Amino acid sequence: MPQSITHGKSHTAFERALRRGRRDTSVISRLSGHDNRLVSLSSVLEAASAGNESYIGIREIPVDSIVGSENRADDFSRGFHPRKRWIGERWVHIHHLMSQGSLNDAVSVFEVGGAYFVRDGHHRVSAAKALGLAFMTAEVRSYPLPYSLPDGMDRNMLPLLRAKDRLHQRTGIFDVVSDRDFHVACASTWDWLEVEINEYNRRYFERRAGRPPSSPREQIKPWYRSLYRNAIDYIRDNSLLYLFPGKRETDIFIDIIRYFNSYDDPDKMSVGEIYELFVSKRQKQTPLLTLAHMLARWFRMMLMSPEEEYRSFIRAGQIDRLIDGFVRMPQEKGVYRYLQTQLIHCAAPLLKQSYGRAPYIQELTPVWYERFYAPMARAAMQHSPKPAAQFRYYKRMSRRYFRQVITGELTAEEAQRLTIGSP
Repeated sequence: MPQSITHGKSHTAFERALRRGRRDTSVISRLSGHDNRLVSLSSVLEAASAGNESYIGIREIPVDSIVGSENRADDFSRGFHPRKRWIGERWVHIHHLMSQGSLNDAVSVFEVGGAYFVRDGHHRVSAAKALGLAFMTAEVRSYPLPYSLPDGMDRNMLPLLRAKDRLHQRTGIFDVVSDRDFHVACASTWDWLEVEINEYNRRYFERRAGRPPSSPREQIKPWYRSLYRNAIDYIRDNSLLYLFPGKRETDIFIDIIRYFNSYDDPDKMSVGEIYELFVSKRQKQTPLLTLAHMLARWFRMMLMSPEEEYRSFIRAGQIDRLIDGFVRMPQEKGVYRYLQTQLIHCAAPLLKQSYGRAPYIQELTPVWYERFYAPMARAAMQHSPKPAAQFRYYKRMSRRYFRQVITGELTAEEAQRLTIGSP
Protein backbone atom coordinates (compact mmCIF):
# COMPACT_ATOMS: atom_id res chain seq x y z
CA MET A 1 0.00 0.00 0.00
CA PRO A 2 1.44 3.46 -0.87
CA GLN A 3 2.98 5.39 2.03
CA SER A 4 0.68 8.38 1.44
CA ILE A 5 -2.41 6.20 1.90
CA THR A 6 -1.19 4.59 5.13
CA HIS A 7 -0.12 7.99 6.48
CA GLY A 8 -3.54 9.32 5.60
CA LYS A 9 -5.18 6.50 7.55
CA SER A 10 -2.94 7.26 10.52
CA HIS A 11 -3.92 10.95 10.37
CA THR A 12 -7.59 9.95 10.32
CA ALA A 13 -7.03 7.60 13.25
CA PHE A 14 -5.39 10.40 15.23
CA GLU A 15 -8.22 12.86 14.57
CA ARG A 16 -10.73 10.23 15.67
CA ALA A 17 -8.74 9.45 18.82
CA LEU A 18 -8.26 13.16 19.61
CA ARG A 19 -12.00 13.84 19.34
CA ARG A 20 -12.69 10.92 21.65
CA GLY A 21 -10.07 12.05 24.17
CA ARG A 22 -11.41 15.61 24.29
CA ARG A 23 -15.02 14.46 24.49
CA ASP A 24 -14.22 12.08 27.33
CA THR A 25 -12.54 14.86 29.36
CA SER A 26 -14.83 17.75 28.46
CA VAL A 27 -16.39 20.15 30.93
CA ILE A 28 -19.64 18.22 30.61
CA SER A 29 -17.95 15.02 31.82
CA ARG A 30 -16.43 16.94 34.76
CA LEU A 31 -19.82 18.43 35.67
CA SER A 32 -21.31 14.93 35.66
CA GLY A 33 -18.83 13.98 38.37
CA HIS A 34 -16.51 11.87 36.22
CA ASP A 35 -12.81 12.57 35.79
CA ASN A 36 -11.87 10.69 32.63
CA ARG A 37 -8.24 11.73 32.43
CA LEU A 38 -5.73 8.91 32.58
CA VAL A 39 -5.06 7.68 36.11
CA SER A 40 -1.57 8.38 37.46
CA LEU A 41 0.75 5.85 39.09
CA SER A 42 1.38 8.17 42.04
CA SER A 43 -2.33 8.42 42.88
CA VAL A 44 -2.65 4.62 42.86
CA LEU A 45 0.43 4.12 45.05
CA GLU A 46 -0.95 6.72 47.45
CA ALA A 47 -4.26 4.83 47.68
CA ALA A 48 -2.79 1.31 47.93
CA SER A 49 -0.18 -0.12 50.28
CA ALA A 50 2.12 -1.59 47.65
CA GLY A 51 5.47 -3.24 48.29
CA ASN A 52 8.89 -2.08 47.12
CA GLU A 53 9.70 -1.77 43.43
CA SER A 54 11.21 -4.84 41.78
CA TYR A 55 12.40 -5.62 38.26
CA ILE A 56 10.44 -8.31 36.38
CA GLY A 57 11.91 -8.25 32.87
CA ILE A 58 10.68 -8.26 29.27
CA ARG A 59 7.15 -9.64 28.91
CA GLU A 60 4.22 -9.70 26.50
CA ILE A 61 1.42 -7.87 28.34
CA PRO A 62 -2.28 -7.38 27.47
CA VAL A 63 -2.88 -3.94 25.98
CA ASP A 64 -6.26 -3.74 27.75
CA SER A 65 -4.45 -4.02 31.10
CA ILE A 66 -2.47 -0.81 30.48
CA VAL A 67 -4.57 1.74 32.37
CA GLY A 68 -2.34 4.61 33.52
CA SER A 69 0.84 6.63 33.36
CA GLU A 70 3.78 7.48 35.58
CA ASN A 71 4.14 11.09 34.47
CA ARG A 72 1.84 11.96 31.54
CA ALA A 73 -1.63 11.29 32.92
CA ASP A 74 -3.01 14.67 31.80
CA ASP A 75 -2.04 14.15 28.14
CA PHE A 76 -4.46 11.27 27.56
CA SER A 77 -7.97 10.22 28.48
CA ARG A 78 -8.58 7.01 30.41
CA GLY A 79 -8.75 4.99 27.17
CA PHE A 80 -5.32 6.34 26.16
CA HIS A 81 -6.93 8.68 23.64
CA PRO A 82 -4.77 11.81 23.13
CA ARG A 83 -6.16 15.06 24.50
CA LYS A 84 -3.71 17.55 22.94
CA ARG A 85 -3.06 18.25 19.28
CA TRP A 86 0.70 18.70 19.65
CA ILE A 87 0.90 14.95 20.30
CA GLY A 88 -0.29 14.36 16.74
CA GLU A 89 2.89 14.43 14.65
CA ARG A 90 4.71 11.76 16.65
CA TRP A 91 1.50 9.78 17.24
CA VAL A 92 0.76 9.58 13.50
CA HIS A 93 4.32 8.48 12.72
CA ILE A 94 4.24 5.73 15.35
CA HIS A 95 0.75 4.60 14.35
CA HIS A 96 1.94 4.31 10.75
CA LEU A 97 5.00 2.25 11.69
CA MET A 98 3.00 -0.03 13.99
CA SER A 99 0.31 -0.57 11.37
CA GLN A 100 3.09 -1.73 9.01
CA GLY A 101 4.53 -4.06 11.67
CA SER A 102 7.87 -2.24 11.61
CA LEU A 103 7.91 -0.94 15.20
CA ASN A 104 8.15 -3.53 17.94
CA ASP A 105 10.29 -1.76 20.55
CA ALA A 106 9.36 -2.59 24.13
CA VAL A 107 7.54 0.04 26.17
CA SER A 108 8.49 0.53 29.81
CA VAL A 109 5.76 -0.04 32.40
CA PHE A 110 5.08 -0.55 36.10
CA GLU A 111 2.78 -3.38 37.19
CA VAL A 112 0.52 -2.76 40.19
CA GLY A 113 -2.20 -5.20 41.16
CA GLY A 114 -2.44 -6.73 37.69
CA ALA A 115 -2.66 -3.36 35.87
CA TYR A 116 0.11 -1.51 34.04
CA PHE A 117 1.26 2.12 34.13
CA VAL A 118 3.46 3.54 31.37
CA ARG A 119 6.84 5.06 32.12
CA ASP A 120 8.03 5.31 28.51
CA GLY A 121 6.07 4.57 25.32
CA HIS A 122 2.81 6.49 25.72
CA HIS A 123 2.43 7.10 21.97
CA ARG A 124 3.02 3.41 21.24
CA VAL A 125 0.41 2.35 23.79
CA SER A 126 -2.12 4.88 22.48
CA ALA A 127 -1.52 3.76 18.89
CA ALA A 128 -1.72 0.09 19.91
CA LYS A 129 -5.13 0.68 21.47
CA ALA A 130 -6.30 2.54 18.35
CA LEU A 131 -5.11 -0.36 16.19
CA GLY A 132 -6.87 -2.90 18.41
CA LEU A 133 -3.70 -4.83 19.29
CA ALA A 134 -4.16 -7.47 21.97
CA PHE A 135 -0.57 -7.68 23.31
CA MET A 136 2.61 -5.67 23.19
CA THR A 137 6.16 -6.15 24.43
CA ALA A 138 7.06 -4.35 27.64
CA GLU A 139 9.90 -4.02 30.10
CA VAL A 140 8.12 -4.53 33.41
CA ARG A 141 8.84 -3.29 36.91
CA SER A 142 6.45 -4.12 39.71
CA TYR A 143 5.02 -2.70 42.92
CA PRO A 144 3.49 -5.88 44.44
CA LEU A 145 0.02 -5.86 45.97
CA PRO A 146 -1.79 -8.75 47.72
CA TYR A 147 -4.89 -7.98 45.66
CA SER A 148 -5.81 -6.73 42.20
CA LEU A 149 -6.86 -3.22 41.21
CA PRO A 150 -10.55 -2.76 40.33
CA ASP A 151 -11.46 -3.83 36.80
CA GLY A 152 -11.20 -0.90 34.39
CA MET A 153 -9.20 1.12 36.92
CA ASP A 154 -9.52 4.88 36.43
CA ARG A 155 -9.44 8.07 38.51
CA ASN A 156 -13.05 7.64 39.61
CA MET A 157 -12.20 4.33 41.27
CA LEU A 158 -9.56 5.71 43.63
CA PRO A 159 -12.02 5.89 46.58
CA LEU A 160 -12.94 2.26 45.86
CA LEU A 161 -9.25 1.32 45.90
CA ARG A 162 -8.58 3.21 49.15
CA ALA A 163 -11.45 1.44 50.88
CA LYS A 164 -10.33 -1.96 49.57
CA ASP A 165 -6.79 -1.36 50.80
CA ARG A 166 -8.10 -0.20 54.18
CA LEU A 167 -10.10 -3.42 54.54
CA HIS A 168 -7.04 -5.55 53.82
CA GLN A 169 -4.81 -3.59 56.18
CA ARG A 170 -7.32 -4.03 59.02
CA THR A 171 -8.34 -7.66 58.41
CA GLY A 172 -5.68 -9.34 56.26
CA ILE A 173 -8.54 -10.84 54.25
CA PHE A 174 -6.71 -11.13 50.93
CA ASP A 175 -3.94 -13.16 52.54
CA VAL A 176 -6.64 -15.76 53.23
CA VAL A 177 -9.04 -15.62 50.24
CA SER A 178 -8.73 -14.24 46.73
CA ASP A 179 -10.00 -10.73 46.12
CA ARG A 180 -11.24 -11.93 42.69
CA ASP A 181 -14.28 -13.41 44.46
CA PHE A 182 -15.40 -9.95 45.62
CA HIS A 183 -17.39 -7.80 43.20
CA VAL A 184 -17.86 -4.24 44.44
CA ALA A 185 -19.27 -1.05 42.93
CA CYS A 186 -19.71 1.00 46.15
CA ALA A 187 -16.69 2.06 48.23
CA SER A 188 -18.77 1.81 51.41
CA THR A 189 -19.15 -1.93 50.80
CA TRP A 190 -15.48 -2.48 51.66
CA ASP A 191 -15.99 -0.56 54.95
CA TRP A 192 -19.08 -2.63 55.78
CA LEU A 193 -17.14 -5.82 55.06
CA GLU A 194 -14.69 -4.76 57.75
CA VAL A 195 -17.59 -4.34 60.20
CA GLU A 196 -19.01 -7.72 59.14
CA ILE A 197 -15.69 -9.52 59.66
CA ASN A 198 -14.28 -7.74 62.71
CA GLU A 199 -17.53 -7.30 64.61
CA TYR A 200 -20.51 -9.41 63.50
CA ASN A 201 -18.65 -12.49 62.35
CA ARG A 202 -16.12 -12.37 65.17
CA ARG A 203 -18.96 -12.39 67.71
CA TYR A 204 -20.61 -15.24 65.79
CA PHE A 205 -17.35 -17.23 65.88
CA GLU A 206 -16.99 -16.67 69.61
CA ARG A 207 -20.59 -17.74 70.30
CA ARG A 208 -20.13 -20.90 68.25
CA ALA A 209 -16.58 -21.86 69.32
CA GLY A 210 -16.68 -20.49 72.85
CA ARG A 211 -13.38 -18.66 72.31
CA PRO A 212 -11.82 -15.95 70.13
CA PRO A 213 -10.33 -17.00 66.77
CA SER A 214 -6.65 -17.87 66.99
CA SER A 215 -5.86 -16.17 63.67
CA PRO A 216 -7.53 -14.24 60.85
CA ARG A 217 -7.40 -17.42 58.75
CA GLU A 218 -9.34 -19.43 61.34
CA GLN A 219 -12.07 -16.79 61.39
CA ILE A 220 -12.20 -15.68 57.74
CA LYS A 221 -11.97 -19.05 55.97
CA PRO A 222 -15.16 -20.53 57.52
CA TRP A 223 -16.97 -17.20 57.08
CA TYR A 224 -16.02 -17.12 53.41
CA ARG A 225 -16.96 -20.74 52.79
CA SER A 226 -20.13 -21.00 54.90
CA LEU A 227 -21.66 -17.57 54.47
CA TYR A 228 -20.09 -15.40 51.81
CA ARG A 229 -19.76 -17.92 48.96
CA ASN A 230 -23.25 -19.31 49.55
CA ALA A 231 -24.74 -15.81 49.60
CA ILE A 232 -23.01 -14.87 46.34
CA ASP A 233 -24.27 -18.08 44.73
CA TYR A 234 -27.79 -17.28 45.94
CA ILE A 235 -27.57 -13.74 44.55
CA ARG A 236 -26.48 -15.06 41.15
CA ASP A 237 -28.81 -18.04 41.00
CA ASN A 238 -31.77 -15.79 41.81
CA SER A 239 -30.71 -12.91 39.51
CA LEU A 240 -30.82 -10.34 42.31
CA LEU A 241 -28.73 -7.85 40.31
CA TYR A 242 -31.96 -6.99 38.48
CA LEU A 243 -33.42 -5.74 41.77
CA PHE A 244 -30.36 -3.61 42.57
CA PRO A 245 -29.28 -1.68 39.47
CA GLY A 246 -25.85 -0.09 39.84
CA LYS A 247 -24.73 -2.62 42.44
CA ARG A 248 -22.65 -5.77 42.20
CA GLU A 249 -22.86 -9.06 44.07
CA THR A 250 -20.79 -8.09 47.13
CA ASP A 251 -22.75 -4.85 47.51
CA ILE A 252 -25.96 -6.89 47.69
CA PHE A 253 -24.34 -9.32 50.12
CA ILE A 254 -23.69 -6.41 52.48
CA ASP A 255 -27.32 -5.29 52.13
CA ILE A 256 -28.40 -8.79 53.16
CA ILE A 257 -26.02 -8.80 56.12
CA ARG A 258 -27.21 -5.41 57.33
CA TYR A 259 -30.80 -6.59 57.02
CA PHE A 260 -29.94 -9.79 58.91
CA ASN A 261 -28.28 -7.85 61.73
CA SER A 262 -31.21 -5.45 62.02
CA TYR A 263 -33.05 -8.20 63.93
CA ASP A 264 -32.72 -8.21 67.71
CA ASP A 265 -31.70 -11.88 67.75
CA PRO A 266 -30.42 -12.73 64.25
CA ASP A 267 -29.21 -16.20 65.33
CA LYS A 268 -32.84 -17.28 65.49
CA MET A 269 -33.25 -16.62 61.76
CA SER A 270 -32.24 -19.29 59.25
CA VAL A 271 -30.39 -18.30 56.11
CA GLY A 272 -33.34 -19.31 53.93
CA GLU A 273 -35.73 -17.16 55.97
CA ILE A 274 -33.44 -14.15 55.73
CA TYR A 275 -33.10 -14.50 51.97
CA GLU A 276 -36.85 -14.76 51.47
CA LEU A 277 -37.66 -11.81 53.72
CA PHE A 278 -34.92 -9.68 52.17
CA VAL A 279 -36.07 -10.32 48.61
CA SER A 280 -39.73 -9.82 49.50
CA LYS A 281 -38.99 -6.46 51.11
CA ARG A 282 -37.00 -5.29 48.09
CA GLN A 283 -39.71 -6.40 45.67
CA LYS A 284 -42.26 -4.32 47.56
CA GLN A 285 -39.96 -1.30 47.38
CA THR A 286 -39.28 -1.65 43.64
CA PRO A 287 -42.38 -3.04 41.90
CA LEU A 288 -41.17 -1.93 38.44
CA LEU A 289 -37.96 -3.93 38.82
CA THR A 290 -39.70 -6.98 40.23
CA LEU A 291 -41.11 -8.18 36.91
CA ALA A 292 -37.69 -7.99 35.24
CA HIS A 293 -36.20 -9.83 38.21
CA MET A 294 -38.81 -12.59 38.13
CA LEU A 295 -38.36 -13.12 34.38
CA ALA A 296 -34.56 -13.16 34.68
CA ARG A 297 -34.75 -15.62 37.56
CA TRP A 298 -37.09 -17.90 35.62
CA PHE A 299 -34.83 -17.87 32.56
CA ARG A 300 -31.79 -18.47 34.77
CA MET A 301 -33.41 -21.51 36.35
CA MET A 302 -34.53 -22.88 32.96
CA LEU A 303 -31.06 -22.46 31.48
CA MET A 304 -29.13 -24.00 34.39
CA SER A 305 -27.68 -27.35 33.41
CA PRO A 306 -28.00 -30.36 35.74
CA GLU A 307 -24.25 -30.03 36.41
CA GLU A 308 -24.68 -26.37 37.46
CA GLU A 309 -27.58 -27.31 39.74
CA TYR A 310 -25.46 -30.05 41.29
CA ARG A 311 -22.48 -27.74 41.91
CA SER A 312 -24.75 -25.10 43.46
CA PHE A 313 -26.23 -27.70 45.81
CA ILE A 314 -22.79 -29.05 46.79
CA ARG A 315 -21.58 -25.52 47.63
CA ALA A 316 -24.72 -24.54 49.55
CA GLY A 317 -24.71 -27.66 51.72
CA GLN A 318 -20.90 -27.93 51.91
CA ILE A 319 -21.40 -31.58 51.04
CA ASP A 320 -17.81 -32.18 50.00
CA ARG A 321 -16.58 -31.04 53.43
CA LEU A 322 -19.29 -32.41 55.71
CA ILE A 323 -20.34 -35.71 54.10
CA ASP A 324 -18.12 -38.69 53.30
CA GLY A 325 -19.27 -40.99 50.50
CA PHE A 326 -22.22 -38.83 49.43
CA VAL A 327 -25.01 -40.94 47.90
CA ARG A 328 -25.77 -39.31 44.55
CA MET A 329 -29.22 -39.19 43.06
CA PRO A 330 -29.32 -39.08 39.24
CA GLN A 331 -27.94 -35.81 37.91
CA GLU A 332 -31.12 -34.88 36.06
CA LYS A 333 -32.69 -31.47 35.49
CA GLY A 334 -34.44 -30.19 38.63
CA VAL A 335 -33.19 -32.91 41.02
CA TYR A 336 -30.51 -30.96 42.84
CA ARG A 337 -32.42 -27.69 42.74
CA TYR A 338 -35.18 -29.56 44.59
CA LEU A 339 -32.68 -30.99 47.10
CA GLN A 340 -31.15 -27.56 47.74
CA THR A 341 -34.61 -26.10 48.43
CA GLN A 342 -35.37 -29.03 50.73
CA LEU A 343 -32.16 -28.55 52.69
CA ILE A 344 -32.20 -24.76 53.06
CA HIS A 345 -35.89 -23.89 53.06
CA CYS A 346 -37.51 -27.00 54.55
CA ALA A 347 -35.05 -28.75 56.86
CA ALA A 348 -33.58 -25.59 58.40
CA PRO A 349 -36.92 -24.18 59.70
CA LEU A 350 -37.82 -27.56 61.20
CA LEU A 351 -34.50 -27.90 63.03
CA LYS A 352 -34.80 -24.30 64.15
CA GLN A 353 -37.94 -25.30 66.07
CA SER A 354 -36.01 -28.11 67.79
CA TYR A 355 -32.86 -26.09 68.56
CA GLY A 356 -34.53 -22.81 69.49
CA ARG A 357 -32.20 -21.09 67.02
CA ALA A 358 -31.22 -21.37 63.40
CA PRO A 359 -28.99 -24.43 62.84
CA TYR A 360 -25.43 -23.97 61.68
CA ILE A 361 -24.71 -25.50 58.30
CA GLN A 362 -22.36 -27.94 60.08
CA GLU A 363 -25.44 -29.17 61.98
CA LEU A 364 -28.05 -28.86 59.26
CA THR A 365 -26.43 -30.81 56.45
CA PRO A 366 -25.44 -33.95 58.43
CA VAL A 367 -28.85 -34.19 60.14
CA TRP A 368 -30.75 -33.81 56.84
CA TYR A 369 -28.42 -36.26 55.11
CA GLU A 370 -28.39 -38.99 57.77
CA ARG A 371 -32.04 -38.81 58.86
CA PHE A 372 -33.74 -38.34 55.53
CA TYR A 373 -31.76 -37.96 52.34
CA ALA A 374 -29.37 -40.94 52.38
CA PRO A 375 -31.92 -43.64 53.34
CA MET A 376 -34.61 -42.19 51.07
CA ALA A 377 -32.23 -41.80 48.12
CA ARG A 378 -31.14 -45.43 48.48
CA ALA A 379 -34.78 -46.54 48.67
CA ALA A 380 -35.62 -44.50 45.57
CA MET A 381 -32.76 -46.04 43.60
CA GLN A 382 -33.86 -49.53 44.68
CA HIS A 383 -37.44 -48.71 43.69
CA SER A 384 -36.61 -48.23 40.01
CA PRO A 385 -33.60 -48.16 37.66
CA LYS A 386 -35.09 -45.16 35.83
CA PRO A 387 -33.86 -41.71 37.01
CA ALA A 388 -37.25 -40.02 36.53
CA ALA A 389 -39.04 -42.72 38.54
CA GLN A 390 -36.43 -42.48 41.30
CA PHE A 391 -36.92 -38.75 41.60
CA ARG A 392 -40.73 -39.08 41.67
CA TYR A 393 -40.47 -41.70 44.41
CA TYR A 394 -38.13 -39.49 46.46
CA LYS A 395 -40.50 -36.50 46.13
CA ARG A 396 -43.45 -38.70 47.09
CA MET A 397 -41.74 -39.71 50.34
CA SER A 398 -40.69 -36.09 50.92
CA ARG A 399 -44.20 -34.69 50.53
CA ARG A 400 -45.68 -37.21 52.94
CA TYR A 401 -43.07 -37.77 55.62
CA PHE A 402 -40.29 -35.20 55.46
CA ARG A 403 -41.37 -33.22 58.53
CA GLN A 404 -41.94 -36.32 60.68
CA VAL A 405 -38.58 -37.87 59.77
CA ILE A 406 -36.52 -34.68 60.24
CA THR A 407 -38.13 -33.94 63.62
CA GLY A 408 -37.71 -37.56 64.77
CA GLU A 409 -41.41 -38.49 64.90
CA LEU A 410 -40.76 -41.26 62.37
CA THR A 411 -37.63 -43.11 61.31
CA ALA A 412 -36.73 -43.29 57.64
CA GLU A 413 -37.46 -47.03 57.64
CA GLU A 414 -40.95 -46.47 59.07
CA ALA A 415 -41.64 -43.81 56.45
CA GLN A 416 -40.51 -46.18 53.69
CA ARG A 417 -42.83 -48.96 54.93
CA LEU A 418 -45.71 -46.50 55.01
CA THR A 419 -44.89 -45.35 51.50
CA ILE A 420 -44.79 -48.90 50.17
CA GLY A 421 -48.09 -49.71 51.84
CA SER A 422 -49.89 -46.58 50.62
CA PRO A 423 -51.51 -46.22 47.19
